[in-house]
Amino acid sequence: MDVLHGVPVAVKVMTTEKARGARFRAMFDNEVRAMASLEHPCIAHVHDYGQIDWQASKDSEGRLVEGSSWLAMELAGAGTLAHLVRPQPWSRIRAILRALLDALAHAHARGVVHRDLKPANILICGPKDLRPGLKLADFGLAHPVEAATGSRRISAPPPPAHGTRAVPGSLA
Repeated sequence: MDVLHGVPVAVKVMTTEKARGARFRAMFDNEVRAMASLEHPCIAHVHDYGQIDWQASKDSEGRLVEGSSWLAMELAGAGTLAHLVRPQPWSRIRAILRALLDALAHAHARGVVHRDLKPANILICGPKDLRPGLKLADFGLAHPVEAATGSRRISAPPPPAHGTRAVPGSLA
């Protein structure tokens, strides 16, 4: 629960040892800032982020590891597109594609590229959620890059070789 705003949230905690390294944390922070900069009805809203401190680790009896990054984001109570029953009628598929393409166009216009687009990263907010509808989430490890023009843009690294994932866990 986001106590400041009184709304339910989903919390993503990065728990691997690698996720506690300075390089990973910097990349994670960039991803969160990129997501937080996007205001769109089909992009998951970021409420807050940070690192697990000593007290939180102690209070959780070690289940939360000190130094782990966390993200509090909009709760999507109806699952993900990966769990959607198939097949769907063309009218539903068209509505899904239009919503996602609009969200991607919004992100791209602001220099943010989503490089981990898959059904599991498309959340479904149900009628009881704060903002019903599809929400694009988990932009991968977005990081700023300088375009040829010198303008600051946000992108994500290419996927790692041999099917490994660069990011443990997912926004959920």
